[in-house]
Amino acid sequence: MRKNSDAISWIIVGSVLFALALAFFFLLSGKETRVSETFENNSIMALECKIGAVSDSFYTSSIANTVQNDIKLTYKEKKIDKLFYTFTGVYRSDEVAAQDETTLHAKYNIYVGDHDVAMESLAPTYSVNKSKLILTLYADQYARINPVTAIFFFIDNDRIDGFEDYSIEEAKKYYETKGFVCTINE
Repeated sequence: MRKNSDAISWIIVGSVLFALALAFFFLLSGKETRVSETFENNSIMALECKIGAVSDSFYTSSIANTVQNDIKLTYKEKKIDKLFYTFTGVYRSDEVAAQDETTLHAKYNIYVGDHDVAMESLAPTYSVNKSKLILTLYADQYARINPVTAIFFFIDNDRIDGFEDYSIEEAKKYYETKGFVCTINE
């Protein structure tokens, strides 16, 4: 009897191994299917505009040695996607830079607070390093631009509604009429 049970065990083991080998053969020798997505019309472009100190900027400084205002708009599918603003001030010392950071930070907080806009809505960051203050604001969608926040991005109130539809070339011309030097990056 023992021989019959050993033979049956070997037949079962052999059948299982044969079935596994057959399954691997069919799985590994079949056709390969690849799925990919292409985004031909999903190109991203950027408009970068720079200007020094200007009187109509929300952020101005009478104690900075030099000031740079930068605007960057990213375009996705030929529409404004994101907006960035950077104020860079260079000062005679770290202490003076820190003093101006406190002043400009408070100015922002008071302004948005007085207009019932959440302080974090434009994700403000303030950084002082080696006599330099870098302040950034970011709108992750054009819907964050309104009569209160438009000032940070140098967008006139009478242009807010139509500005979202400006092509990158139209936005470039708009900022250049304000004195900015602009470049388009594709």
